[in-house]
Amino acid sequence: MTRSHRNEDRGGERRWTFNGVEYPTRKLMCAARREEYVRLLDEEDMNFTQAAHGAGVSKRTGKVWRNGRTRATGRNEKASIDWYRSTMDKPKRIHARYFNQEERILIADRLRLGDSIRAIARLLGRDPSTVSREVERNRNPEFGDYEPYRAQQKAADRLKRPKPRKAADGTPVERTTRFTIPLRLPDGHDAEHVQQAIIDKMASLPKLLRNSLTWDQGAELALHKRIGASLDMAVYFCDPHSPWQRGTNENTNGLLRQYFPKGTDLSVYPEDYLDAVAEELNDRPRKALGFMKPSEKIIELLDDA
Repeated sequence: MTRSHRNEDRGGERRWTFNGVEYPTRKLMCAARREEYVRLLDEEDMNFTQAAHGAGVSKRTGKVWRNGRTRATGRNEKASIDWYRSTMDKPKRIHARYFNQEERILIADRLRLGDSIRAIARLLGRDPSTVSREVERNRNPEFGDYEPYRAQQKAADRLKRPKPRKAADGTPVERTTRFTIPLRLPDGHDAEHVQQAIIDKMASLPKLLRNSLTWDQGAELALHKRIGASLDMAVYFCDPHSPWQRGTNENTNGLLRQYFPKGTDLSVYPEDYLDAVAEELNDRPRKALGFMKPSEKIIELLDDA
């Protein structure tokens, strides 16, 4: 693969060409060579010598681009490229709404050629405000230039960064009375914590209310045999992707979202607050119960027994 650049005279006007693309100034052509040098390092996995040859520059020039230099006058020059060989991840397949590395390089190229944000957005098929935010977010704070490789690295770092864990909850509901018993799970939704929360909460219930427990498919109930043994209770599971088999619970979750929007971190709420919310739910008349309250139906159920 041969890469070359040359200057041409056309009617007395000098043009600079690199990799088949004409640039109006030598500065723009040199910037394109620097980006090609970085691309060869990051995407083609070339070493310094190979990348310098591919970009049509000397090894020394490549080193200066990477590390900067100190001139004899004592004036320091900073590195002139974004180079993240030690940390740059290979591009990942991510959602199409995010910019990928090729799009970021194109943005940088078009900005150097003087294209407007709107023109670049049309070229990418994106909203101008999206492109504008991308550019402003990733400008070099000293020189003001958009830096595509730095932007890509920052995006890769965000993908690797663990997302904050939202504390989970559980909502066992007695099927015939719609009586709700909240489970607080401040330490996570894993099998060990779910098992203990169910046992602690349901151990004090009358045996009549502990005949069986039906749960959706999920690893959090991997210790269901311990739950069944501790509470003398049968444990069943819904079929996969069959929420209609636990319609009462789905309906109750919808009611709970009136108090806790989806995604709310319940770890900030004490257990007595969750119990108060459940008490309010259990004191709301339900059409399915002939407009009786779950708290009334549960007493009726126990009295009939």
